Amino acid sequence: MKNISIKDLTIPDLEILLPIERQVSDSPWTENLIKGCLEKPNYYNYGIISNSDLVGYLLCQVGADECHIMNIAIDTRYRRQGLAKQLLTHAVQIIPAAQFILEVRRDNTAAIALYASLDFQLIGERKNYYRQGAERDALVLRFITGCSDNFDEQGQQRQKLENMQ
Repeated sequence: MKNISIKDLTIPDLEILLPIERQVSDSPWTENLIKGCLEKPNYYNYGIISNSDLVGYLLCQVGADECHIMNIAIDTRYRRQGLAKQLLTHAVQIIPAAQFILEVRRDNTAAIALYASLDFQLIGERKNYYRQGAERDALVLRFITGCSDNFDEQGQQRQKLENMQ
């Protein structure tokens, strides 16, 4: 088993984050956008280290009691090892938020399966959310801290992610 750890990201990590972002994204974030996330006080940004190499990251914005997961990326050479799940689990345990929200491309079945395994629930869709790619629609997912049932605040049954794949 590899030596895995999670660290808070800082500006010097930017030079490692950018190649990962360009490698995994059809429409990569710019250097200035990622740098802005690293500089702002209401962001929680984590990197995952495998054998002393930064191989993935998670960028989150927190406002009031909500955490918006802005971006998560794992170097393609390190995928399917549970690293994204470790980053998300760490964030949920550390970030002071009642709920976590994210968007995911409708055709990103691997990511949807990951989020479903962590009990994220489908709460909506955003048409034409992504600028590039064949599938441009996003699913909006939410995880409520400490809640593992399938009902929202009004008692309405949430739509299961498995039904959307």
